[in-house]
Amino acid sequence: IKMFELRDYQVRAHNKILDWVSDNLTDEVETLVAPMSAGKTSIFCSTLQHLVDEGKRVWIIVDRVELLHQWHSDLFKVLPSFDKSKLWFIAAKFKPIYKRQIQFVQVQTLIQRLDSIPDHLKPDVIAIDESHDVAFHRVITKLRNKWDVKQINLTATPVRHGSSKVQYIDMFPLWQFPDKKNPLKGTGKQHWYNVITAKELIATGIWKKPKWIVSSEELAIKTAIRFSGMKVTGGEYDSTAQSDVMIDLLPEHLKESLPLIGDKSAMWFVVDTNHALATYKALAALNYTVGFISGDDKVTCTNVELPPRKLHQTERAQIVELCDQGVIKHLITIQTAVKGFDCPIMSVAVWLRRTMSVGIWCQGSGRSLRKFEGVAEALMIDLAGNLALHPFPEDIDFWDFNPSKRLFRDPSLVVCKNCNHRH
Repeated sequence: IKMFELRDYQVRAHNKILDWVSDNLTDEVETLVAPMSAGKTSIFCSTLQHLVDEGKRVWIIVDRVELLHQWHSDLFKVLPSFDKSKLWFIAAKFKPIYKRQIQFVQVQTLIQRLDSIPDHLKPDVIAIDESHDVAFHRVITKLRNKWDVKQINLTATPVRHGSSKVQYIDMFPLWQFPDKKNPLKGTGKQHWYNVITAKELIATGIWKKPKWIVSSEELAIKTAIRFSGMKVTGGEYDSTAQSDVMIDLLPEHLKESLPLIGDKSAMWFVVDTNHALATYKALAALNYTVGFISGDDKVTCTNVELPPRKLHQTERAQIVELCDQGVIKHLITIQTAVKGFDCPIMSVAVWLRRTMSVGIWCQGSGRSLRKFEGVAEALMIDLAGNLALHPFPEDIDFWDFNPSKRLFRDPSLVVCKNCNHRH
């Protein structure tokens, strides 16, 4: 069995985390920033034996059940001999054992239980996975007002990009720029550690090399006309209006994308359930094997006539496993696969949704860029016009963003005389 070894850049990040913890400055917030697949989970797991040996109590806080499973799996991949008696969960269906040093914590359960946890069993360190997510706002604010803890954030996308502004996040309790003070303590500061860039991940083979293709000029013009004047709510295009447009254009989307995909496995990013089901039925009618996972846990996979239904976690895992095995060739997702999702066999990303969120754009695209044996290139198909709003994900280094400027840019794609697409 090959033992897990940290790469050089991961060793540097490992040491940075231990430096952060050893300074005992609980009024400072530390943020580990790295693209998807850089190994943020593995890096933090590699520090846990050292922290346990020092007597530290550590909580790793996530917002979804599947992330609990991912962290647990990664811990024993990195530290196979880690003492299981030191580990427990603060999550639904787990009876509390707060005295254990390492707790994998689901934020929704923590909201319910925080008041009942004795002060002497408080954490010394909290690590917040996907810390850009607003799901953590309320409970982390309450936790830090109750206890002095060392807070370490893990994220690939430390910005919020809405319709009118770009915001860096101070990883709570409030959105603000990184040079501002932390309002909880009055004198707190945020430190960023940038683990590695996306371009370095490609150069070292950790990411596949992306090949970008967008729609034909004719379809691009149709799409632009339909989006012109579309209502924007909360920093995103109105989902109902966008879904109606994309369903109308679906036959043309399939006509342009399917010949490019061929027999590869593809992930389809769609707008809402109606759009997902329309795409599902269209692909199934062409005899493709299709799965559908949405952000609200509603899934239909085996029968296109069934309405969406809630799935047990194991069923969701089975769908992903069928994708890994190549049984399901096309996976449709509304929101689920934009973070904490691992299915690198999906070497094609098809964007049928236009998003104004640079975080969703990068997180979603990164799912198909993850390394997979024998596949050197990822095919990235943008039929929704996202590249008129955002840079290529591999060109984004979040710590170089200027918050005062929009991210709109010309991706400089040119029309190909052979296929009439732009790439």
